[in-house]
Amino acid sequence: MVAIAARSLNASSELLPLVSSSGQPGALKAVKRWKSYGQLVLSECGLFRMSSLTNIQGLLLLSSLEDLDHARWNLLGLLCNMARIAGLHRDPDSFKELDEKVRSLRR
Repeated sequence: MVAIAARSLNASSELLPLVSSSGQPGALKAVKRWKSYGQLVLSECGLFRMSSLTNIQGLLLLSSLEDLDHARWNLLGLLCNMARIAGLHRDPDSFKELDEKVRSLRR
């Protein structure tokens, strides 16, 4: 989230000096650094061992930062498959064992 926010700052933004003292080029360096932190965290949480909602959300955020088209499309394909395996394509009301909070989160 920090990387996405830093990437969206304009040159006239009053938040830009808080992210980097060197303006937009420094903010873009911070984006790359936070993106690598995100990749590291997702790799440590067993991303490919289970299709959890947290992993899907994290990968979706990470894919929005990907600059290379082929890498972004590969991540989106992986995300679609993970979402299908997790059953996110089904109506949450069909899962009677889930409480209302989890059902609304799956929507």
